[in-house]
Amino acid sequence: MADKDAWLSSYYSRITQEYQISMERKDRALDWSITTFFIAFIAYAELLSSTNSIWRIYLLLILELFLLRFFVGSIIAYAYLKKWKYILQQIDLYYFKKESTIEEIKTIIETYDHKGATTKKARYFIKKSVGCWFRIAIRNSDFIDNL
Repeated sequence: MADKDAWLSSYYSRITQEYQISMERKDRALDWSITTFFIAFIAYAELLSSTNSIWRIYLLLILELFLLRFFVGSIIAYAYLKKWKYILQQIDLYYFKKESTIEEIKTIIETYDHKGATTKKARYFIKKSVGCWFRIAIRNSDFIDNL
């Protein structure tokens, strides 16, 4: 690595850390949303025996807000994850295959890091996140059937 690319090396290290943080954030949001869903399911089943149905409505409303918050958090984390991965891939291509110039790398960094753009539209991240939730629900359907 040349001295002129030393800044790129330190930037690469920082983006690698950002990638790991985004992965942890996405996983944490997904874990909390699944936990909240199962707590809601169990609490709702318990409240079915209650004569006062207003508590079920309150429970569903509050837990729906929690699930929405975790869903939005996981979408944002997924968008950042894709952005950091794209930047890392482009820097790898620059270092190892010499497929791009340093000016192109600077443009990519300017676009995706400094301006806050993402690699895909919001619709893509929503669709992928919903699909991920359904795949997890299907994978865990044996657990639900045994409740």
